[in-house]
Amino acid sequence: MHKLIKAELKRYFISPYYLGTIFILMVLQTRRSTGWIPILSNLIFWGDQFMYNNSILAILLSLFIFAYVYEAYFTRILHMKLILGYTKSQIFIAETVSCGICSGILVAIGNAIYVIRHLYNKEPLELSMSSILINTIIFMSSLSCIAVMICSLSLILKKHIFTALILVCTTVCMLQLGTKDISLLTFSESTLVIQEENETDEGKFFIANNLRVNDTVRSLLNFRVMISPYAQCNYSAYLTTERQEEKPNLSFLLKENPYHIDFLLSNIMLSTFVICIGSNIFKRQDI
Repeated sequence: MHKLIKAELKRYFISPYYLGTIFILMVLQTRRSTGWIPILSNLIFWGDQFMYNNSILAILLSLFIFAYVYEAYFTRILHMKLILGYTKSQIFIAETVSCGICSGILVAIGNAIYVIRHLYNKEPLELSMSSILINTIIFMSSLSCIAVMICSLSLILKKHIFTALILVCTTVCMLQLGTKDISLLTFSESTLVIQEENETDEGKFFIANNLRVNDTVRSLLNFRVMISPYAQCNYSAYLTTERQEEKPNLSFLLKENPYHIDFLLSNIMLSTFVICIGSNIFKRQDI
């Protein structure tokens, strides 16, 4: 199995789709390009700041991974692996794991370019090196998890041309839902306004009930963000490092930890679950 994964990693690293994605990241960081794409009611941003390109990376991955898997089907690479004696489950696991690793490395490459550019231009870093390193590892897991899901769908849906459309639309919709959850968590205000001088029992009841509802909704939103790597892509450095006082309100688990370690744990479990389910489906299909 490790030989198969090693071979897949080499194939990913020299893929023109992978190298093209790295080139796009370099352009965004070195030329200090900033902008957005209006998609549905959401804006997909890109820029030269720390953790600013995760959403656009997710969309690029949906196209890059589909093209990569399509090529593997078209050139019968997957069929050749069967002839060499590998099982369908081994092929599926090797493809998804390699895809997840390489996609996570894209986050590290983007952040490395960010650090090198600042050091080269003798500009102060907005964050400490430890914060950059820890957040890079956490959000590497987010993009890796997205890549595992995209690769799994690409392998199962095979080389149909509509697969690319399905993957892109699914990615955009999930990013849209994640943006709404983050907005509600960070910018929502209480809809029930009661004057402070209201000391009646009825007023106290409404205040207590409103706080209870808000806590319940906040916990639900935090849970949805924790289990959705797409929602995590909408986290920027501003939310993860500069607003530490709000960290307990933006976490479902490990509220006292200054970093979103819960994202890392959730993404590992979700990736493992997707690989297990996907491999069982894939081994029942014809290649």
